[in-house]
Amino acid sequence: MPDIEDLREGDPAEVGGYTLSGRLRAGVFAGCSSAEEAVVVRLLPPEIDPEPFLNAIEPMRGLTAVGTAQILAVGALDGRAYVVSEYVDGPPLNEAGGVLEGVALYRLAAGTITALVAIHQAGLVHGDIRPGNVLLGPDGPRLVDAGLEHAMAEAAVDTRKVAVPAYTAPERLRGAPAGPAADVFSWAATMVFAATGASPFEGGSMAATVDRIAKDEPTLPDLGELHALLTACLAKEPADRPAASEVLLRLVGQTSFLTGQVTPGSAPRVRGSLFPMLTGAFLAGALVSGIGVYVVVDAGAPARSVAAESTPTSALTPSPTLSASQTAAPIETVAWKAAADTELPAIGATLHEHPDDGVRLAAYMETTDKFGSYVRDSSGAFKPVGLGEEPALSPGGPPRCWPAGRAAASRTL
Repeated sequence: MPDIEDLREGDPAEVGGYTLSGRLRAGVFAGCSSAEEAVVVRLLPPEIDPEPFLNAIEPMRGLTAVGTAQILAVGALDGRAYVVSEYVDGPPLNEAGGVLEGVALYRLAAGTITALVAIHQAGLVHGDIRPGNVLLGPDGPRLVDAGLEHAMAEAAVDTRKVAVPAYTAPERLRGAPAGPAADVFSWAATMVFAATGASPFEGGSMAATVDRIAKDEPTLPDLGELHALLTACLAKEPADRPAASEVLLRLVGQTSFLTGQVTPGSAPRVRGSLFPMLTGAFLAGALVSGIGVYVVVDAGAPARSVAAESTPTSALTPSPTLSASQTAAPIETVAWKAAADTELPAIGATLHEHPDDGVRLAAYMETTDKFGSYVRDSSGAFKPVGLGEEPALSPGGPPRCWPAGRAAASRTL
């Protein structure tokens, strides 16, 4: 939980109908609505002209994307603009301490890029992605302050400087406006920070860092399957970077969608290190729709390494616009009647299966009540293995599975 100090003399007690309960930092307050919902109230500096700021931030009010902190209200108080947004009970990435690797890093990457895709699909840009604007909430990472930096720049009486150049795209340092490609660059630089604790262009001083962003290649450790993708996102030219939607598809291994043609066997299988990340990505979608999460695995062939088949960085292409005429799904023979019906505990569903099916359900998690996780044993039945834990396949595949929660997995079945 972020540190909340007492209000100081001169701080307002109420802003826009929201009662302030404490101070998070200068100009940023914790508060609550009339319905007792926790909020964050940001009171902007006096040098920000309220009218152009409110006009610039208005499009962000309609953004309700998963993985973002929704703007609830905007307005002006005594000549100063304010923004009220959802309260996220978690620290910013740059204050969390330590670095992320493995499953934790994939979860962060998948959660934040999903939010960025939603922002871009709404025709908006974030404009200020950096470690301080990624909050590690109890329900997953959140991108906050979307559009705030742009709106403040539009309304500033004096020229505003780029606050955190270490995560700023080269074109923005040259004076270009923020765009989707700049967001992708900043997202990738932030993911490198999560893995290393430093910007990939850290130069020891602001001038040296800016020079490195403009001229040098990023400094990256071995990031496994993320390495080639983040390298592509950090390309100097905006046109050479993949779109956020392509990044998301590549994170979950569905590169066949980018070609406009889906052929049998074209979807790459993933090894154990990627599977918990995939589960987390599907879980995020299920939490929105309120349905159960299903982890589906190939019933026939052994897993292959994605790294061995990854596309070279230079071959990444902008994601095409797909339409029904461009995308063709394979037509395969499917048994007309299931050979077995299996009840799925807790979610009130029945699984209809046939031995000839190409995929087999191995595990799932309920997304209501206790968030129980279930895996399949050697008899084919599903058994509970924990609460609030993501079920994941063991390296050997089914029927040996384990719950992979926030702590390291310690049991096998």
